[in-house]
Amino acid sequence: MRIAIAGGAGGVGSTLAYSLLMAQHPYEVLILDRRPNKVASHVMDLELIAGGRVAAGGWADAQEADVLVICAATALTANTSRDVYLADNAEIIDALALEGLAGAVVMVTNPVDPLTARVARRIGRQRVLGYTFNDTLRLRQALPGHEDVWVLGEHGDGAVPIFSRVRPAVEDRAAALDFVRGWYRRHVALDSKRSSTWSSGAGLARMLEAMRREDDEQWVASVLLAGEYGLDGVATGVPVTLRRSGLKAIQEWDLSEEELSALRACRAGR
Repeated sequence: MRIAIAGGAGGVGSTLAYSLLMAQHPYEVLILDRRPNKVASHVMDLELIAGGRVAAGGWADAQEADVLVICAATALTANTSRDVYLADNAEIIDALALEGLAGAVVMVTNPVDPLTARVARRIGRQRVLGYTFNDTLRLRQALPGHEDVWVLGEHGDGAVPIFSRVRPAVEDRAAALDFVRGWYRRHVALDSKRSSTWSSGAGLARMLEAMRREDDEQWVASVLLAGEYGLDGVATGVPVTLRRSGLKAIQEWDLSEEELSALRACRAGR
């Protein structure tokens, strides 16, 4: 399976490349970036552990990939919301010639929901997935020992922990919710000039593996909705199953009234 990573010389992109090359299933990884020397440095380094399965790529190579993962983004700044990047990152995404792609697109660039919607309107919603799994990873950290732990909704302040599915039941929901919604602010406050590269790279590798296997593993991703959950023309995180070409199906879970109301309050991507 060939994976092209736009913005692949950055923190998330390079971590994803490493994670894929260390996976049991052999992936072919193409690194695309506007910084050729940094790309060459990553490729030289990764070749020592992966041989010919990693290479620098151009846009022509990306067009033939099974999946294009978009990590390209403007420089990180101290902030309290991913929305501050929308204008600059939308300009970067708009400049990509996506219409000629043969495969699926996984959007990682923030704010992921409106950018997922933006690309889905260009090339079709079945082919575009937004990566939002980190919110679920954070809730799972807050709820060790629990099962069926998921976060739906906007990747940001509109994240919706689905406590109604968690087993055993969560006693202190407020603390868990505070952990998930406060994680980004606590991380940005460190002013480290880096994003959550390790969790994003590892989570993306798991997502791509689910796409490769096409075995109906439960997942969550931002997709452009067309009536599901009472939402239309908006992209937000929902439960899905995946295939190599992108979205296989959306599951409409039986949510509590509070959860469904919070999900429908999503404004991203309008």
